[in-house]
Amino acid sequence: MFNSHSMKRTAVIIGSLAMLLNAGMIAPQAAGPIWTDPAKASAENPDFSLQGEYIQAGKAFQVIALGKGQFQVSVYNGGLPGVGWDRSSIGQIRGNTEEIKALTQHAHRVTRQSPRMGAKPPANATILFDGTSADAWDHGKLSDGLLESGTQTKQSFGDFELHIEFRLPFKPETTPGSQDRGNSGIYSFNRYETQVLDSFGLDLDINSWKEKP
Repeated sequence: MFNSHSMKRTAVIIGSLAMLLNAGMIAPQAAGPIWTDPAKASAENPDFSLQGEYIQAGKAFQVIALGKGQFQVSVYNGGLPGVGWDRSSIGQIRGNTEEIKALTQHAHRVTRQSPRMGAKPPANATILFDGTSADAWDHGKLSDGLLESGTQTKQSFGDFELHIEFRLPFKPETTPGSQDRGNSGIYSFNRYETQVLDSFGLDLDINSWKEKP
């Protein structure tokens, strides 16, 4: 959360911020294991390495781990969302590890990354978190180099530009679409929330949420 004061005009950037999104503060604790370190998740859970995005001959797949070797796959025509998808209906497939490996064996795995990742902050930026100290935050706590949720800045800011880097937890045994799979946010002016939610592979068309007749 960011303290605000209408008379201040400050350009703000959070450099190398990785927020540990503790969904347990908002929703009931999920069943099953939770990982916040990608390297540890990859070493301890083979499902993590199979989860991801793939493209193949005019189609694209978003593979979502469900835990214990089970997966849900969203299938897109034309390419991935934001990169070629023709916005037609999203297909859904479920399968086990061997079935998903067979589905993606001839596909190209895609790893997308923001072009601003790792960029140097502007010279006049206020660095609120760099992964080493939570001194700029009221009751700020570090966990494995991440800033835990439930804190706010000690300084007040008015007109600002904010750069945030965050990390969602890997909670495969929690149902996709559940807020407990990874849900948090950034509050500005103690009022307006920028939602951070694990929506990977989900159909975000509002019409798809409406109750069927």
